[in-house]
Amino acid sequence: MSAGGASAAGRAGRELARAAAGPALCAVAVIGLLSAWVGIGGAGTIDRVQLEVTFAALPASAAPGGTTAPYLTIRNFSGRAYELTAASSPDARRVTVRRRGPGGLVIPARATVTLSPFGSDIELAGTRLPRVGGRVPLTLVFGQAGRVTVESTVTPAGAP
Repeated sequence: MSAGGASAAGRAGRELARAAAGPALCAVAVIGLLSAWVGIGGAGTIDRVQLEVTFAALPASAAPGGTTAPYLTIRNFSGRAYELTAASSPDARRVTVRRRGPGGLVIPARATVTLSPFGSDIELAGTRLPRVGGRVPLTLVFGQAGRVTVESTVTPAGAP
Protein backbone atom coordinates (compact mmCIF):
# COMPACT_ATOMS: atom_id res chain seq x y z
CA MET A 1 0.00 0.00 0.00
CA SER A 2 1.40 3.43 -0.89
CA ALA A 3 1.80 6.39 1.49
CA GLY A 4 -1.13 8.11 -0.24
CA GLY A 5 -3.30 5.00 0.26
CA ALA A 6 -2.47 4.81 3.97
CA SER A 7 -3.26 8.50 4.35
CA ALA A 8 -6.62 8.05 2.59
CA ALA A 9 -7.43 5.07 4.79
CA GLY A 10 -6.55 7.11 7.92
CA ARG A 11 -8.80 9.98 6.78
CA ALA A 12 -11.66 7.55 6.10
CA GLY A 13 -11.24 6.02 9.57
CA ARG A 14 -11.27 9.47 11.23
CA GLU A 15 -14.35 10.51 9.23
CA LEU A 16 -16.10 7.28 10.17
CA ALA A 17 -15.26 7.82 13.88
CA ARG A 18 -16.48 11.44 13.67
CA ALA A 19 -19.72 10.35 11.96
CA ALA A 20 -20.34 7.66 14.61
CA ALA A 21 -19.56 9.98 17.54
CA GLY A 22 -22.82 11.97 17.23
CA PRO A 23 -25.21 9.02 17.40
CA ALA A 24 -23.08 7.34 20.11
CA LEU A 25 -23.22 10.47 22.30
CA CYS A 26 -26.97 10.73 21.74
CA ALA A 27 -27.42 7.08 22.75
CA VAL A 28 -25.40 7.64 25.94
CA ALA A 29 -27.49 10.74 26.76
CA VAL A 30 -30.80 8.93 26.15
CA ILE A 31 -29.75 5.92 28.24
CA GLY A 32 -28.69 8.27 31.05
CA LEU A 33 -31.98 10.17 30.96
CA LEU A 34 -34.05 6.95 30.86
CA SER A 35 -32.05 5.53 33.77
CA ALA A 36 -32.71 8.68 35.80
CA TRP A 37 -36.43 8.53 34.92
CA VAL A 38 -36.67 4.90 36.04
CA GLY A 39 -34.62 5.70 39.15
CA ILE A 40 -37.11 8.33 40.35
CA GLY A 41 -40.03 6.00 39.63
CA GLY A 42 -41.35 7.69 36.50
CA ALA A 43 -41.49 4.43 34.57
CA GLY A 44 -43.76 2.62 37.00
CA THR A 45 -41.26 -0.13 37.63
CA ILE A 46 -41.28 -2.68 40.43
CA ASP A 47 -39.45 -0.07 42.53
CA ARG A 48 -42.77 1.74 42.81
CA VAL A 49 -44.58 -1.20 44.36
CA GLN A 50 -45.16 0.05 47.87
CA LEU A 51 -47.83 -2.32 49.12
CA GLU A 52 -48.58 -5.87 48.07
CA VAL A 53 -51.24 -8.30 49.24
CA THR A 54 -49.63 -11.72 49.08
CA PHE A 55 -52.47 -13.80 50.51
CA ALA A 56 -56.22 -13.15 50.44
CA ALA A 57 -58.81 -15.67 51.58
CA LEU A 58 -62.40 -15.12 52.66
CA PRO A 59 -64.07 -17.80 54.79
CA ALA A 60 -67.65 -18.46 53.74
CA SER A 61 -70.10 -17.00 56.24
CA ALA A 62 -72.18 -19.41 58.26
CA ALA A 63 -75.43 -17.96 56.91
CA PRO A 64 -76.26 -16.37 53.54
CA GLY A 65 -76.03 -12.60 53.88
CA GLY A 66 -74.02 -13.06 57.07
CA THR A 67 -70.76 -11.56 58.30
CA THR A 68 -67.24 -12.75 57.53
CA ALA A 69 -63.70 -11.45 57.84
CA PRO A 70 -60.79 -12.08 55.44
CA TYR A 71 -57.34 -13.46 55.95
CA LEU A 72 -54.91 -10.98 54.34
CA THR A 73 -51.14 -10.66 54.28
CA ILE A 74 -50.04 -7.13 53.42
CA ARG A 75 -46.39 -6.30 52.70
CA ASN A 76 -45.14 -2.71 52.84
CA PHE A 77 -41.95 -2.33 50.78
CA SER A 78 -41.64 1.41 51.32
CA GLY A 79 -39.73 3.33 53.96
CA ARG A 80 -42.90 4.86 55.42
CA ALA A 81 -45.94 3.54 57.23
CA TYR A 82 -49.32 3.49 55.49
CA GLU A 83 -52.77 3.28 56.98
CA LEU A 84 -55.53 1.07 55.68
CA THR A 85 -58.37 3.58 55.96
CA ALA A 86 -61.22 1.85 54.12
CA ALA A 87 -62.23 -1.24 52.18
CA SER A 88 -65.08 -2.22 49.87
CA SER A 89 -66.44 -5.18 47.94
CA PRO A 90 -69.31 -5.49 45.48
CA ASP A 91 -70.19 -8.76 47.25
CA ALA A 92 -70.88 -7.17 50.64
CA ARG A 93 -73.42 -4.62 51.78
CA ARG A 94 -70.90 -3.07 54.17
CA VAL A 95 -67.15 -3.44 54.76
CA THR A 96 -65.68 -2.13 58.00
CA VAL A 97 -62.01 -1.55 58.82
CA ARG A 98 -61.27 -1.73 62.54
CA ARG A 99 -59.12 1.21 63.55
CA ARG A 100 -55.80 0.58 65.28
CA GLY A 101 -54.32 4.03 64.74
CA PRO A 102 -55.66 7.57 64.57
CA GLY A 103 -56.78 7.22 60.93
CA GLY A 104 -56.86 3.51 60.27
CA LEU A 105 -55.06 0.21 60.49
CA VAL A 106 -51.30 0.95 60.29
CA ILE A 107 -48.99 -1.07 58.03
CA PRO A 108 -45.49 -0.16 59.31
CA ALA A 109 -42.61 0.67 56.96
CA ARG A 110 -40.80 -2.36 55.53
CA ALA A 111 -43.09 -4.74 57.42
CA THR A 112 -45.58 -7.52 56.80
CA VAL A 113 -48.95 -7.46 58.55
CA THR A 114 -51.27 -10.45 58.66
CA LEU A 115 -54.98 -9.85 59.20
CA SER A 116 -57.37 -12.61 60.20
CA PRO A 117 -60.97 -13.15 61.28
CA PHE A 118 -59.67 -13.67 64.82
CA GLY A 119 -58.68 -10.01 65.08
CA SER A 120 -61.69 -8.84 63.08
CA ASP A 121 -59.47 -6.25 61.40
CA ILE A 122 -61.79 -6.10 58.37
CA GLU A 123 -65.39 -7.26 58.45
CA LEU A 124 -67.74 -7.84 55.53
CA ALA A 125 -71.44 -7.70 56.40
CA GLY A 126 -74.39 -8.70 54.24
CA THR A 127 -72.23 -10.88 52.04
CA ARG A 128 -73.28 -12.45 48.74
CA LEU A 129 -70.40 -14.87 48.36
CA PRO A 130 -69.93 -17.40 45.57
CA ARG A 131 -69.34 -21.06 46.40
CA VAL A 132 -66.15 -22.23 48.06
CA GLY A 133 -63.32 -21.75 45.56
CA GLY A 134 -64.99 -18.70 44.00
CA ARG A 135 -63.35 -15.28 43.89
CA VAL A 136 -64.49 -12.06 45.58
CA PRO A 137 -62.93 -8.67 44.74
CA LEU A 138 -61.85 -6.66 47.77
CA THR A 139 -60.57 -3.10 47.36
CA LEU A 140 -58.31 -1.79 50.11
CA VAL A 141 -57.74 1.97 50.45
CA PHE A 142 -54.38 3.04 51.90
CA GLY A 143 -54.39 6.78 52.65
CA GLN A 144 -51.68 8.29 50.44
CA ALA A 145 -50.67 4.99 48.81
CA GLY A 146 -53.98 4.64 46.96
CA ARG A 147 -56.12 1.59 46.26
CA VAL A 148 -55.17 -2.05 45.97
CA THR A 149 -57.77 -4.50 44.63
CA VAL A 150 -57.29 -8.19 45.34
CA GLU A 151 -59.28 -11.27 44.46
CA SER A 152 -60.03 -13.19 47.67
CA THR A 153 -60.66 -16.90 47.34
CA VAL A 154 -63.72 -18.13 49.25
CA THR A 155 -62.72 -20.91 51.64
CA PRO A 156 -64.86 -23.18 53.86
CA ALA A 157 -66.08 -21.50 57.07
CA GLY A 158 -63.30 -21.47 59.67
CA ALA A 159 -60.51 -22.29 57.18
CA PRO A 160 -57.83 -19.90 55.92
